[in-house]
Amino acid sequence: MKTLLCVLTAALLAGCAAPSGMARSGGPKQTLTSDKPEAAVAQCLQIAWQDEKLFGNSFDVFMNPRGEGGHTVFTTENEFFADVYAQGRGTLVEYYTRRSGEVSERRVAAIATCL
Repeated sequence: MKTLLCVLTAALLAGCAAPSGMARSGGPKQTLTSDKPEAAVAQCLQIAWQDEKLFGNSFDVFMNPRGEGGHTVFTTENEFFADVYAQGRGTLVEYYTRRSGEVSERRVAAIATCL
């Protein structure tokens, strides 16, 4: 029973772990900039991506600080994620996805509302 509980816990945590460097190896799908502070853009992005009217309730959205500075905003299983960095007096957003289509384009549009 204890082993089963450990396996289930590990599986749940894997769904909310921040993306690895390997997930970034193909480069971002899109790069955007903002004059707003990095923390404000990252927080706005997390809230925008949680909008059930746009995305349904199939994805949880998380935000983790990056060791290199900035934040990563990401969905369950890292299907969509964005690295948000301070750049000069503004912010750089690098958007990554493992799939294209309407949902991906809505994610980009949600980023744009935060810029």
